[in-house]
Amino acid sequence: MNMLRRLIPLVIVFLIGYAGWHVAPKYLNYFEFKNAIEEIARFSSGRGEGEVQALVMQAAQKYEIPLQAQQVRIRLESGRSRIDVSYQEQLEFAPGYFYPWDVTINADTMVARVNIR
Repeated sequence: MNMLRRLIPLVIVFLIGYAGWHVAPKYLNYFEFKNAIEEIARFSSGRGEGEVQALVMQAAQKYEIPLQAQQVRIRLESGRSRIDVSYQEQLEFAPGYFYPWDVTINADTMVARVNIR
């Protein structure tokens, strides 16, 4: 009984550490990817949808985001850019126990025009 009382806190600490080790990098990659998407949207002036999509896919690869091209929606309008991305990430909270995390990123920005003379 006394051994069990010592073992339970160790198991809890192990599970917290395990979840943090496996989940935290995915959250950090999500935030970096979201920032990259917003920057791509902001500086999309003069680019076509194909070029913007290629930049989104490069960012997804860089941040290890499980993204397919059909999960990206791009609308480029005069002075405005919108990029919508949705994907699912598998978060492992304990050995063999995964939680599906449905991620949606919507970047709707005014397009920055840079004129250097």
